[in-house]
Amino acid sequence: MTCTIHKYSTPPPNGKVMSLDMPNGANVVHVEMDYMWAIHDVTTPQCMTRRDFITVGTGWSFEYSTHKHIGTVMDGSYVWHVLEVVGIG
Repeated sequence: MTCTIHKYSTPPPNGKVMSLDMPNGANVVHVEMDYMWAIHDVTTPQCMTRRDFITVGTGWSFEYSTHKHIGTVMDGSYVWHVLEVVGIG
């Protein structure tokens, strides 16, 4: 398998969904305040999939019960959590 790593914008910390088009099977491996990085397998056809992400702060309520934790970002005294929202589209 041959892979590459690509950079994507991280959703702003407002609890609103941000949609990104990513290749099927892309695996997010790191998250920072403004960006996240995902590994892509370049040996398979690159069909794109729309994926939905939100960033919420510690203690925030959010509407989506079906989600996957992607990463946590420390920003001074703030702690942000990037989640992938699944099953809303």
